[in-house]
Amino acid sequence: MRWLVAAVLAGEPDAPWRELDEDELIGNWTLVGDELEQLSGRRGATKLGFALLLRFYAVHGRFPSGHSEIPDQAVAHVARLVDVPAADLGFYEWDGRTIKAHRIDIRK
Repeated sequence: MRWLVAAVLAGEPDAPWRELDEDELIGNWTLVGDELEQLSGRRGATKLGFALLLRFYAVHGRFPSGHSEIPDQAVAHVARLVDVPAADLGFYEWDGRTIKAHRIDIRK
C-alpha cells in the first residue's frame, strides 16, 4: 500500500488507476533488443511475468510488489507482444524462488 501513496504523491506516470495512451504503452511497455532474447526458453505465465518485471524495472528502477501495481493496459499490451494470454498472469507466482531468479536475471 505504501507504493500507492508514494505513486499518488509523486504523480507517477504509470499508476495502475490511470489510463495509458498508445505512446506510453509503446514507449514504456514494448520489449526491445536483448529483452526479447531474455524471454527465450520461457513460456506461459513465467514468460509474461518475466516480461512485465523487465519492463517495470526499466521504467521505474524497481520491481513491482505485485500484479496490482502494473496497469491492466500494460499487461494486455505485453501479453500480445509475447503471445501469452493476459489472464495467465494470474498463475505467475509473486513470491518464491521463480520471481527471485527473475529479479537476479533482470539485474544482470
